[in-house]
Order: sequence, then structure tokens, then C-alpha cells
Amino acid sequence: MKIAAFRLRLEKRTTELGIRIERVLRAKRERWQRLALQLQERGPLKVLERGYAIAPTPPVTSSATPPKLPSATP
Repeated sequence: MKIAAFRLRLEKRTTELGIRIERVLRAKRERWQRLALQLQERGPLKVLERGYAIAPTPPVTSSATPPKLPSATP
């Protein structure tokens, strides 16, 4: 009798565990798909397809001096 009761408990818990594993895997798969889509949308080619571009700025030289201001004293 005890063995039969243990076998029933084991089968029940095995079924419950299988259901839980499927649920966790489904949630992780959905999250992975969302993150993959976000990564694709932020890729350089997708950005350029949308019409965005990176405009380079002119380099800053260290030899540039500020303009002279007129003195306030005559």
C-alpha cells in the first residue's frame, strides 16, 4: 500500500514539474524573442533604413586660441 501511495505522489509531482518547466521555458523563450527583436531594431542597418545618419563633427585642435577681447580701459 505504501509503495502504491508513493508511486501516485511521484507521478503527480512529475506531472506538476513538467507543467512548471513548460511554463518557465515558454516565458524565457518569449523574453528571448523580445530581446532579439529589440537588438535587431537597434542595429546599424535598421537605423540607416529609417533614415538616420551619424554626422561627424570637425575635430577640435588644441592649438586654437580664444579671440582677443577689447580692453575696458582706454
